[in-house]
Amino acid sequence: MSEVLGSTVIAELRRQRADALRIRGEVEARYGERHPESLRVRDQIASLDGQIQAEARRVVGSLQATAASAEARADSLRTSLAGLESKRERTTRDSVAAEGLEREAAAKRALYEKMSQMSLESMQAARLSIAQAEVVDRAEPQPRPSSPNKPLLYVLSMLAAIAAGAGTIAVMEMTSGGFRSVEDVQEQLGIAVLAIVPKVPKTQNPADLMLERPTSMFAESFRIARAAILGVKGTRARKVIAITSSLPAEGKTTSAVAFARTLATANAKTLLLECDIRRAAVRQIVRTPAPTVGLIEVLHGEASLDEAIHPGDVPNLDQLLVLSPYFSAENLFGEGRMEQLLSTLRERYDHIVLDLPPLMGLADGRYLAVLADATAVVVKWGSTPVSAATSAINWLRSDGSNPVGVIYTQVDPSAHSVGGLYYYSKQYSDYYQAN
Repeated sequence: MSEVLGSTVIAELRRQRADALRIRGEVEARYGERHPESLRVRDQIASLDGQIQAEARRVVGSLQATAASAEARADSLRTSLAGLESKRERTTRDSVAAEGLEREAAAKRALYEKMSQMSLESMQAARLSIAQAEVVDRAEPQPRPSSPNKPLLYVLSMLAAIAAGAGTIAVMEMTSGGFRSVEDVQEQLGIAVLAIVPKVPKTQNPADLMLERPTSMFAESFRIARAAILGVKGTRARKVIAITSSLPAEGKTTSAVAFARTLATANAKTLLLECDIRRAAVRQIVRTPAPTVGLIEVLHGEASLDEAIHPGDVPNLDQLLVLSPYFSAENLFGEGRMEQLLSTLRERYDHIVLDLPPLMGLADGRYLAVLADATAVVVKWGSTPVSAATSAINWLRSDGSNPVGVIYTQVDPSAHSVGGLYYYSKQYSDYYQAN
């Protein structure tokens, strides 16, 4: 009650209520009880009464909370006191046991000292019975150890290490069937390397790095690929860009998705068009709901283009995907259907990224690459056979396509000795977001 009466808020509210009562008396005396001003003053008094009651309940609630907190602290102290009492009892018992052990140790120590004294006296008596000895020659320590020969061991170890390293490098070179450096790609394929995509740890999804870490080495490599493919000012804009590879499992689809996201984030209206109909893997990578119709239905005339296109997972990006793997002997992309579709899409979008099937063993990729303005070939570091990549590039050139370069994927960033990877060295560690 003292806390409630001593509250400054309640005192102020009571003062306002007294003023309101005074005003009500004056208003009622002047206008009567049913006048609007009288009703307003009564409502004000009722509101002040409610506020006084609410503040009183708040003060009481605060005191109750304080009392509950004090009781909780008291319970904690009682628990601690009980624990200390239990610990004191254990300490007392341990102290008694320690005193007994100390007495036993003292007794055994005295017995040991007595036995040692007797042993010493016995040894002295034995020495007295031995004849006096004479020192004939004094041993002198050598200035340095006679063995092992450390300089010789160092030289032999260095030679063995050099031989083992050279053998390891030779074995790796003989067993590796793929490209190991940028120079290998450019010399053997006769085509430029557009970008070098670093290998991503198995614990991370490479397709998600574009969204989660836009300043990582992985994302920066596709911005480099965008600059290389689109070129600088003064060059003709390339709208339809195809991404393909010579063999499966080289990172083609992931590269197509990442490249399309890169174009879209650069404020270019972009369409990701999945053309690898037998695999249909893009829907497993992107972060969008599964569509109800796709590219197959559009080419068959079963759905309109507007029904099949749906927004992507970044602004300015649309997607035209394949719902499920499609196997058929028909010429799905022939008879002018794909040319007409691309002609319509060119009017709607700044860039169109085609995810083509691999070139080895499939005909669709070679046919569709001719329809693109530029084609980038994905080559996996240390894995793609030289013969397969060479055949893919030669096919594209003989078909009349425009292979503009190679996207070098899954490269080990720590391989600093490999030519062309100098911009992944430690000197550039501050330029990228840590993975």
